[in-house]
Amino acid sequence: MKKLLFTTFIAFLFSALSLQAQNLYFCSDITSTGEPIGIASSWTITSGGGFVQLLFNNGGKPIKSGILAVKIDKEDGKNYTKFDSKVMDVEANQTYTSYNYNFKEAGNYRVTILDNNKLELAKGYVTISLKGGGSTNYGSVSYNAKMTFTTDVVDGEPADDYTTFNIASTGGYIYVYVMNDKRLGITSTTLKVKRKSGSYYSEEVASEDYTVNPDKAGTFMKYTFYSAGDYKVEFLDKENNTTIATGYVTINVKGGSRYNAKMTFTTDVVDGEPADDYSTFNISKDGGFIYVYVMNDKKLNTTSTTLKVYKKNYSGSYTEEITSDAYTINADKAGTFMKYTFYKPGDYKVVLNDGDENQIASGYVTINRK
Repeated sequence: MKKLLFTTFIAFLFSALSLQAQNLYFCSDITSTGEPIGIASSWTITSGGGFVQLLFNNGGKPIKSGILAVKIDKEDGKNYTKFDSKVMDVEANQTYTSYNYNFKEAGNYRVTILDNNKLELAKGYVTISLKGGGSTNYGSVSYNAKMTFTTDVVDGEPADDYTTFNIASTGGYIYVYVMNDKRLGITSTTLKVKRKSGSYYSEEVASEDYTVNPDKAGTFMKYTFYSAGDYKVEFLDKENNTTIATGYVTINVKGGSRYNAKMTFTTDVVDGEPADDYSTFNISKDGGFIYVYVMNDKKLNTTSTTLKVYKKNYSGSYTEEITSDAYTINADKAGTFMKYTFYKPGDYKVVLNDGDENQIASGYVTINRK
């Protein structure tokens, strides 16, 4: 009995330690709480490469380094040789961070995460294969496709090209149009739609299968959205689960007002107007505030707003949500402003939404340290 209890305790101890350990995951996406989605040690890419999320989890503890180094080595015979290196940005008190890395060559890779003192924090191994085994072609086809969102398809072509659409409270459809540079060469496809939750597109809304003409370069799908939000849409080769094209679209729900607003960044607001208009500001090591000023072409007609701030990562995407602050404003006025403090240098996207999560205005600002 004592032996059984001891064995059970040891198993529990190892389980607890594994949950607290520093880990590197290779995954397809990440939840808003830093959990990996779609973990795998082997991935298949196309001729244009393939993205894999490199997720470092510090075991629930804040990462002490402001940046982490990503060392990527490729197997060459019996040894691993230096192949590439990247940097992960870390915010204060962040327990995890990630880098969306584009693998462009088949092979076996070793990925190591290092702190700013070059201390190894985690290590992992991943295998990258070319679709078709040695060739990225599916038959005689490779993918170099573009995704377009449109209100209609006329004579096989998109009638327009938008990234933002307004739908009714009961929902509304758009067309997802995909055009490759040569025939698609497949018949079975999957359209995956993910809604942004926090900093990541982790909420899967739909996964629908479609049959397409393999001899055509283009195809389109009619898709209905029912909720406002920012969405990631992926068009995949169903058989090989390979991404053909990806796009991002914002859906707003029509309300009592329509927004045609401009966002301005200023050092002060005087008599209800911005004192100046800058896109770059200098802050001290302790931080610095600016004013975010928004002016619509008519009264805003909402009292509840949310100011969301996203920081640009090393892959060039504004996916890292820094803050989401609620403000109450005067619904009868066309303009409003908020005082916001930045603490770290970087490139930022600022979004003001109404209470129904419809975007009122957005802008981009660069923060430098003095």
